[in-house]
Amino acid sequence: ARMIPELLALDTAVSEALTWTADRDDTLIVVTADHEAGGLMVSGGNGVGQLPSHTWTTQANTDERVPYFIWGETSITAVPLNLVMYGVLKQATSAVPQNCDLRLHTAVDTPQPRPVEDPLTLSWTIHNQSVWRTEGAVFSSTLPAELLVAESLSSTLPITPTGTVGQWLLPPLAPQEGLTLTLTAVVTANVPVSTALVSTAVVSGTVTDAPAYTVRELQAITLTVANIQPITRTDLYFFAANQTQEIPAPGLLGNDFDWNGDEITAVLSVGPPNAETFALQPDGSFVYTPRPGFAGLEIFQYLAYDPHGGWGIGEVRFYVGEQILLPLIQR
Repeated sequence: ARMIPELLALDTAVSEALTWTADRDDTLIVVTADHEAGGLMVSGGNGVGQLPSHTWTTQANTDERVPYFIWGETSITAVPLNLVMYGVLKQATSAVPQNCDLRLHTAVDTPQPRPVEDPLTLSWTIHNQSVWRTEGAVFSSTLPAELLVAESLSSTLPITPTGTVGQWLLPPLAPQEGLTLTLTAVVTANVPVSTALVSTAVVSGTVTDAPAYTVRELQAITLTVANIQPITRTDLYFFAANQTQEIPAPGLLGNDFDWNGDEITAVLSVGPPNAETFALQPDGSFVYTPRPGFAGLEIFQYLAYDPHGGWGIGEVRFYVGEQILLPLIQR
């Protein structure tokens, strides 16, 4: 973006404010612009930043009012920005597994008595009961510490199962989303083969973070900030009489600029009155042919538009005829 600091004036400042509530420590507030908002200043939080990006860190359960200020000229139109709140990435260590607010529920499919050493299927229902999204969690199961025997031909209790530890990489779980995992284990007990059991198992399990990150579901809020209109400067040309003149892009837009850094386009407002043919393109290029025999000062006007509806009026002045009279167009 081409920035012209001398055009700014604090007494023409436009100020707005945003209030939000952070419900978690270390919440990050990130403002991103949908366009290149060069030079627009944002203040608050941990300092003063410059759009299109700035970050604040808030405290939990507090309302924080962060003003943002836009300095510029008086023509103002709305430009959307996005404010995104999300939980800071929390990294777990192998020594301290994170349960990520996942809830584990256990069931064993033993509806009928069965002999020991039969395969036993264990199921876990994993449910994310938090308001946070989980990413890349690993669920590691351990076999039940013991099986409670409801019916047994032996008085030897408890039955200790054997097997291997199962591990799964869980998909991302949105808040209140769940899934079911199963593990098949073989139960071997120091009891007669005729022993049968009917009951549930005492099952333990832990959830750790694979890349060790827990991220909150993104929430988007829309801001509006001021859009500064394009600024135009007069173009001066000399053209020979009775000749077609072709001015390539950027043409009359070459000395114009947009303070926000937006691309600007040209639209004819008032055409040259002494033209035999004239065509202006959005990229600022134009073709001009004077009417036969015309010599003198020619003027036309155009509008320079930005993508957000802001515009400025530009003027093109050129003299057709002898170059010795060129100073006339500078009056």
